[in-house]
Amino acid sequence: MKLDLSSLKKAIAQLEEALFYCHSDIAKKDDRLALHLRAGAIQAFEFTYESCFKMLKRYLEMTESDLPYKVDVVDWHNISQSFRNTIESKKVRLDFLKNQ
Repeated sequence: MKLDLSSLKKAIAQLEEALFYCHSDIAKKDDRLALHLRAGAIQAFEFTYESCFKMLKRYLEMTESDLPYKVDVVDWHNISQSFRNTIESKKVRLDFLKNQ
């Protein structure tokens, strides 16, 4: 099953546009408008962050793991060295956005 990244790409494009307008000449001339554009950029960031988190979660749920149990959070300093070595040997680079 292929992961649909279209909604995440739209969110990133919207964030980029919000940041562009936030730093535009129009915003520099009007402080009140700049304040509203900044608030919009913050909201776009929050939405994009949440979308990215959900997409990453879907990706991880779709991929197979050979662990006998699900791991939600791992405290790196409180796990055994052998488990750290296992994690480090099976690291996967998640740059799937650039490949789409």
